[in-house]
Amino acid sequence: MARVHLKPRLIFGHCIDFLVANRIRLPGARRLTDLIRAGLSERKVDLIRLADSNLSTDLRAMLDSLFVQEDGGNRYRLTLLGQISQSTRPGKIRKTAADPEVLTELYG
Repeated sequence: MARVHLKPRLIFGHCIDFLVANRIRLPGARRLTDLIRAGLSERKVDLIRLADSNLSTDLRAMLDSLFVQEDGGNRYRLTLLGQISQSTRPGKIRKTAADPEVLTELYG
């Protein structure tokens, strides 16, 4: 489940659903949480190992540059994009329309 679900809460819910559906005796919440935490830690180690073996030094430097804070602010370049908004205010629309340009610049 660590490969499919990113949030521990979702994994916990799916584990409970699976155990109830298969009529398996439910472990305590603490035990189940510890198992989920261990599974996520193993998955994280696997992903780190995969990235270390496949990323070149140039690509690694480019990815690291996305996590540099710009202009003394407290936001990283990667998180400069605004949240998706369905507002009808012109300012929000302009900001949302500019996001693809920012992505293109970062990608370039």
